[in-house]
Amino acid sequence: MRIWFRIAWVIAMSIFSFNAAASEFVNVTSSKLDARTVSSLKKTSLRTSLTQAQRKWIVELDDASLLASKGNEIFHYHKSANQFTREETQNESLTTTEHAITARLEHINAVQRNFLHVIDSMPSIEVHSTLSKTINGFVISASEEDALSLANSKGVKRVVKDTIVAKQLSNSVTMIGADEIWQRKDRSQRDITGHGITVAVIDTGVDFTHPDLGGGFGAGCKVSSGYDFVDGDDIPDDVDGHGTHVAGIIAANGTLRGVAPAAN
Repeated sequence: MRIWFRIAWVIAMSIFSFNAAASEFVNVTSSKLDARTVSSLKKTSLRTSLTQAQRKWIVELDDASLLASKGNEIFHYHKSANQFTREETQNESLTTTEHAITARLEHINAVQRNFLHVIDSMPSIEVHSTLSKTINGFVISASEEDALSLANSKGVKRVVKDTIVAKQLSNSVTMIGADEIWQRKDRSQRDITGHGITVAVIDTGVDFTHPDLGGGFGAGCKVSSGYDFVDGDDIPDDVDGHGTHVAGIIAANGTLRGVAPAAN
């Protein structure tokens, strides 16, 4: 399926999603309970996602996630990991940094296990999953009253409603200010639009017949070359759509414009 049809579908669905989300806006006095969306549900059915978004919450703990850990925290675990010898790790080919990351994740898991005792005291709450890399917390199902109660618990940074969101290329490019950069010149007085730059994309392929991606394939085209590691040939056609979407974000130049529209 071409990216244009996929985007048209997402636009239509996002209008429906945002209307539903607006009707479910929660207005509470707690500064920790934020009803703004922080996560997009990935379910097999949009209707199922909407139903579940009305009762799901994300609980974020005060303790930093792996990616949000401060440098000195990682350094601490990195330093501690130096005590491991190759024999102690049973000849595992783990670097000191990998040991540090493992130690940090173990710490996060310990914090989460302790907090689960708080959740266990509220039997109406159901825990769906735990999060540790981008944020440290849980995805739960709970009433608004229980969510507010959790938000006021010790060790909780915030509780946010898990709501469907959608990002559109037509909005996101201007949102990050890319269109303003296009108006500038580099030191050689060339437009800053990606001209002369080729970006390599490792993904599901690309629909190079799409007019916003040049409508062709090969030397002189926007999509100049590629390789299909599944079929083992030089035609990187997209059987999924994700790679085309990514390529469009990077360099679409037509009805939709990517961040670097002049790039290949």
